[in-house]
Amino acid sequence: MSYHHLNRKERKKLANLRRLRFSIRQIGKILNRSPSTISREIRRNSESGRYKCKTACQRYAQRRSRCKPKGKLAYAPLEAYVRDKLMQAWSPEQIAGRLPLDNPANPAMRVSHSSIY
Repeated sequence: MSYHHLNRKERKKLANLRRLRFSIRQIGKILNRSPSTISREIRRNSESGRYKCKTACQRYAQRRSRCKPKGKLAYAPLEAYVRDKLMQAWSPEQIAGRLPLDNPANPAMRVSHSSIY
């Protein structure tokens, strides 16, 4: 079984089955999921001992929004430097090589040539 996040439909079914007092293993079989996945979902998203689909979906969305990777050029001075050098027709290799020489004390001013591409 490969790992996939529970969707809204599965969370709704999970909430209904919990209300009917099905065990975690029984719910796992019904949803074709590992019992550990069900247990983890219930632990993460229960509020006052009750699992609610709406609350679980909201918490899932909040966690997902926080874990998106930031871009390699998310640091504004680095982005400006790279844009400036690209406008001057520098190659990504030249830019990546020159960054540590122009900014030796600032480790945030580093990027590989492949990231610039």
